Amino acid sequence: MPKAGTPKKTPRTPTKSPRKKPSKPAPAPVDESTWRPSQVSASSTITKTAAMSLYRLKEADLAALPAQQTATMVTMAGRKEVRPMYLYKERDVERQAWRKHTCPEGFEAYLNTLRGRFEVKPTNRGKPFPAPSAYTSASVSIRTLPPAPALRDPDDAWVVTPGLHALRPRFPRWLWRACNARLDRVGDHEYNFGPRGVSHAQREAAMRAALATLAARYPPRAEEPLAPSPAADKLRQVLERAPKDPKDEGMDEWEDGFSGETDYFWGDGYLGELFQALIDVIEAHGIEGWEKARWEVYDKYASCFRGVSYDEREDTWYDHAFAWLCGWLEHRPSCLSTRRCEYSEVGRRYNDMLPRLSIGKNVL
Repeated sequence: MPKAGTPKKTPRTPTKSPRKKPSKPAPAPVDESTWRPSQVSASSTITKTAAMSLYRLKEADLAALPAQQTATMVTMAGRKEVRPMYLYKERDVERQAWRKHTCPEGFEAYLNTLRGRFEVKPTNRGKPFPAPSAYTSASVSIRTLPPAPALRDPDDAWVVTPGLHALRPRFPRWLWRACNARLDRVGDHEYNFGPRGVSHAQREAAMRAALATLAARYPPRAEEPLAPSPAADKLRQVLERAPKDPKDEGMDEWEDGFSGETDYFWGDGYLGELFQALIDVIEAHGIEGWEKARWEVYDKYASCFRGVSYDEREDTWYDHAFAWLCGWLEHRPSCLSTRRCEYSEVGRRYNDMLPRLSIGKNVL
């Protein structure tokens, strides 16, 4: 018996036409006459490979640009071969990159985004960001940062990259100044015959490291100093005559028997006076008074010896005066410890009066 035939499906006629995606409006024409002048030399040329990698262009972007064909020698599998090389006027390439990103500022913003991604990768630490020579951190930052008023904040002198512009508000003002001033002195010693200071990229990297390793450790600096009082006045008198030079009264020394180097530090006699003055401040003003007074001791110690320091070889920050900001410290006898409160009865008494703060861990 034959099988019943399958009924045919009659296609339905749509009652409505299919919905179409709205077409995007055509981009508004760009008036290139309003663009800033190029910073690239008029005589500068660039190879096709460099144009594509540094300006982030594709072959199609370069197709309409005039190019000069020449030859270059390359080594392939151990053999030297002559290959064609294409040279472009770098200004033409730059302008094509501007067009691709709608304007010079658009291209600069794009480079800054790529630079940020590049620098956060640990594998890129110490490597330069690949960009055209006219678009180093310094040159890009000058054009992309907001215009400065006629009378700038002196601290703006260190804002030389977009990254530093973003970092600055995250630093206490005093620490921003101390770190940058230290970077200005990199290489400032008698055995260095090269340039002093650091590059813009090195400064930004070092300040990022300072933010990560230093900034969070410090207690807030008091906005107002401790009000005058007999105890506060006595402390300031003791600090006024703090030993600074090796021959000053109250300065002590320790010589390393292996290296022969000599380290200097405040002797027990002077420290005894200082500890007693700080005890008097605590008894007169409480811990709140000590929280202000400790900054005066910190500043004095940093001016006599060293405070915020940077080791450019190890890319490491440290602070020799930091212990004076800490609370109670575990006794670890060492002639080179900063506070050396474990060496005398008055020092131990001062230490025991202090609060146990997290910033005091692992200092001595």
